[in-house]
Amino acid sequence: MKRCVWLGCLALVAVAALSGAALAAKAPGDVHVALVVKDLTNRFFVEMKWGGEAAGKQHGIKVTVLAPEKYAVDNQIRIMEDLIQKKVDAIVIVPIDGAGIVSGIERANKARIPVFNLNTLATGGEVIGFAGIDHVQLGRIQGQWAVDKLKGKGNVVILEGTTGASSAIERQQGVTEVLKKAPGVKVLASTTAKYNRQQAMKVMEDLLTRFPEIDMVLCANDAMALGAKEAIKDARRTMGVVGIDAIPETLEAIQKGEVAGTVDSNGFDQGFVAVDLTAKYLLKDQKPPKDTLVGSGMATVITKENALAFDKSKTEKFKKFGIKVD
Repeated sequence: MKRCVWLGCLALVAVAALSGAALAAKAPGDVHVALVVKDLTNRFFVEMKWGGEAAGKQHGIKVTVLAPEKYAVDNQIRIMEDLIQKKVDAIVIVPIDGAGIVSGIERANKARIPVFNLNTLATGGEVIGFAGIDHVQLGRIQGQWAVDKLKGKGNVVILEGTTGASSAIERQQGVTEVLKKAPGVKVLASTTAKYNRQQAMKVMEDLLTRFPEIDMVLCANDAMALGAKEAIKDARRTMGVVGIDAIPETLEAIQKGEVAGTVDSNGFDQGFVAVDLTAKYLLKDQKPPKDTLVGSGMATVITKENALAFDKSKTEKFKKFGIKVD
């Protein structure tokens, strides 16, 4: 499982030799943490934002959440450069590209601003810790559900996440592990749609043209599942679609029978844990673990049978933190 890779990489990427003790004299209200995510048009990252803000509120610190307008790691680096100029106390980064973000982390290191790595592994620079869900297990759960749904026989296509992103690599690893054990399930194609809804729609249109018989589409996130669903609907074809993230639009599509299922990836919890650990580092000089697994063993497939109940429980959870959900 990929968790050992997280630990191995983080052993090479030494924990930053920075100390929260220097901030001990600061009042919590004067501490400013920035959370930089991939895309705030994606509900998954909106929920991650809410989690980060909720943790900040509990600690009494200021939390600013940002994402690039255009989905590109260079734009994330520009955001980091601006935050460095503003002298924030720490940066929590969810990299679009784990290798591409390294120069941004190194600039923060040079400015002695602690960096916490969330969700998608950065391959270099010094970070105070990493938190994320078990992406390999998400892929396994999704893949096994698809195999069971197909009763061990059928044609599938896979829409992968952003090339090179650890989350995409690990989810693909989990799916592939399961499908290799199901000889009756044939993978017609496996290609990236960059975690993007519009890209997924275009990719799916091409796959529908190439393959007259597709039984299931496995998507590495819900944005791609929704894009694939639209392409399938336009082509007047019928097949199962399963995603990962459990965002509200997907839950609604599941209840309508337009999407078969999704897997919860705990975006809120990931954001909360990352900011919570960063705040404790800054305010109490508590060094975070190198690798924190969020929601271990909790991931499950949401289908038409449990989508409504799951959606209600999630909404109630947000309300407990004072978050109004539309």
